[in-house]
This record gives sequence, structure tokens and C-alpha cells, in this order.
Amino acid sequence: MFELERLEGRTVALERITADNAARFAAGLAPKITPELFALMAAAPETFDAEGMAAYLLGSVERAISVPFCVVEKATGEPVGVTHLFKDDRADTTCEIGGTWYVEPAQGTAVNPDCKLTLLACAFDELGMERVMFMADATNARSRRGIEKLGARFEGTLHRHVPFRDERKEICRLRDSVVYAITRPDWPECRAKIEAALASRITPASSPG
Repeated sequence: MFELERLEGRTVALERITADNAARFAAGLAPKITPELFALMAAAPETFDAEGMAAYLLGSVERAISVPFCVVEKATGEPVGVTHLFKDDRADTTCEIGGTWYVEPAQGTAVNPDCKLTLLACAFDELGMERVMFMADATNARSRRGIEKLGARFEGTLHRHVPFRDERKEICRLRDSVVYAITRPDWPECRAKIEAALASRITPASSPG
């Protein structure tokens, strides 16, 4: 897995979630969480209090299939979301950005373009990736629009791909996943597009100085 601890964006920092800091991040996130935030996500906390959020964050650490990051606003030091960088074990030059969510006050701000720009720059410029993939629920129009705004290209649909489970842990539906990607030749144009989107959303209040 990638040896990454902290990534610095312009308005956010991405801090790797560990067993040592999960409870601290959970305590900051829990008061801002609503169950609706996870309605279209396959994995959700058992409860939405600090204890449930801590268990949810620790689950990502223990599964060790990705590098889980807490998205922290630099101006306030407050956690505002979570994102993951997954390594594709079948192709050393491919990774995936996913499992991303932000609390409602951070949605539609500089947080998402800054987070994505920081992760993509790390993937292409530091880790030497040739392809960065994104996946979303085919029914999640908001998530799809967000991915498309990055300049990612639609590659297809994986039908009946991800199981959703009910409170009894039984499969209640199978999600169709749409797949997008940015490749190294796409990166300069996508970088410029994301930088422009970020600049348009940065305000004196959202910039650390």
C-alpha cells in the first residue's frame, strides 16, 4: 500500500486515518453527520454518534485495502470529510480515488476540487500512476456530475457490482457502478480545469492565508 501520511492542498490537508487518530476525527465529524449522507454508499456507520463514526473509520484502517484520509479544513482545523486512495493490485500504474464524502457545510465549496487536485497530483506526479479511476453508483447523479467536472472520461458500467446490505446484514440490492478515469495524457488538461474550479471557489474565509 502507498506510504502516505499527510497531503497538503491549498485549503485542505488530507491526514491519513490511523488507530491513533480515528477517535479524534470521529468526534469532530459526528455532530455534522446525517444518515442521508450515506444513502447511496455501500458502507455506512452502524450509528452516527462519535463511537459509531470511530468504528467506521477504524474499519477502513483494519481492512487495509486503501489509504483512508480525513479531509481537514486548514483555516479551522476541523474535519469535514473522508476520502480513500485505493491501489489496484493487478496494475501497479493504476489507482482509484473513492469512498469520498463531505459533511453538508463543506459541499459545494473549495473542499472537493482541492481534495481531488491534491490526490490526483500525488497519484500522477509523486506515485507515477498512469491511470486514476473513479466509480460511483449509477443512480447517484450528484456524484457522477462531480466526477465529470474533473474531466474524467466515462468508461462503462459494471452491472450488479456492489451489494448493499440491510440492518440484518442481508443483501437488499445490487448496485450498478459507473466507471470513469483520468489517464496521464489527460492530466494536464484536467489539472487546469480543476485549478480553475478551485480558484473560483476560494474566498478569504476558505483560504488559510
